Amino acid sequence: MWLLQLLQDASSFVDHLGNWELVLWCLTLSVFLMRYVTLGTSINKKYRNFSVLITEQVTLTMRQSVSLSVSVIMLQYCPTL
Repeated sequence: MWLLQLLQDASSFVDHLGNWELVLWCLTLSVFLMRYVTLGTSINKKYRNFSVLITEQVTLTMRQSVSLSVSVIMLQYCPTL
């Protein structure tokens, strides 16, 4: 119903600055969401294989434990840090 009114009175829709701002926000949000969806799709394709996912989790856990160990050692020898 409101779309029919908008199409009949299109000249007044174009004349209002707030409507142009709304259109610009919608386009910007659409581009952001499209990028978000494509990024999610590529991540989903990469980690679809279960063994790759397990390998990545093990690697991340090992990196975190090494980082924590280095931090503890640095605090033992340099307590002023």
